[in-house]
Amino acid sequence: MRTALSTTNFVLFLFLMLGVPTSVFACSCAERPTQDREFNSSENVFIGRIVESKAPTPREEDVLAGDSGFTVVVIEKVFKGSVTAGDRFTISNGDGVTCAYTLGQSFVGQTWLFYLEKPQPRFVYVPESGRWKDTKELTSSVSFCGRSGDVIKSRHDLAFLESYEKYKGKNRLSGRLMELGPDVPNVVGMRIKITGVHGTFTVRVNESGYFEIYDLPHGEYLVEFETPEGWKIGGRYHSGFTTYPNRFDNDGLSSNQRRVVMGEGHYTLDFSLELDSAN
Repeated sequence: MRTALSTTNFVLFLFLMLGVPTSVFACSCAERPTQDREFNSSENVFIGRIVESKAPTPREEDVLAGDSGFTVVVIEKVFKGSVTAGDRFTISNGDGVTCAYTLGQSFVGQTWLFYLEKPQPRFVYVPESGRWKDTKELTSSVSFCGRSGDVIKSRHDLAFLESYEKYKGKNRLSGRLMELGPDVPNVVGMRIKITGVHGTFTVRVNESGYFEIYDLPHGEYLVEFETPEGWKIGGRYHSGFTTYPNRFDNDGLSSNQRRVVMGEGHYTLDFSLELDSAN
């Protein structure tokens, strides 16, 4: 029992140190959705600047127990939905009862990429009458389990969204360097070869540590990372396919190689680098 309590206290301490909103404490999120899955399941997708955050007063409570006020966002760019640039959009805040961000005063001035579900009517409680009043506003909450976040940290999502109309309906292979910093070599321009029965395709890592290629003919491919001298693909190598389970055998390949089977959907190959002790 003491061990369990200690573990719980440590996890809470870790979240506090990381500055994660309190809404996370009651959350149990499944695996984070990919960009295409999040986009397809969202009603509105846009970039917006947070301009106001208001907590409820004792005489005015938001829709449900657990909500803790609302945030106003000015929409700057729309990728999907019925909203338009320049609109003011209301976000319902959460306080831990639901898996929703609380975008309080400290968030005002930030610009976020929002993936939002269908808006719902926003009500306030009127103590004098004991009834709920329709504000005639629509509101959505921002799921902590989704991909919404500060645009500074959303560069991979923005790359996908900017290309969406051009490549809609086509398969996609993409990946990112999971660690950027002074201890990691410069990977801008690093070449990745993708070889299969349909030929060899080449893609390069961009300045954000990201690569992507669309519309590969269906089939099996060998993906080879041409890493900087003295480095290899590290142990934090991750892959995933959004449509069906991976079906490949990577036995006999070097750490810089991976087999993938491309069909419909989006395949991700996120990677890290580590020093190659063999060199």
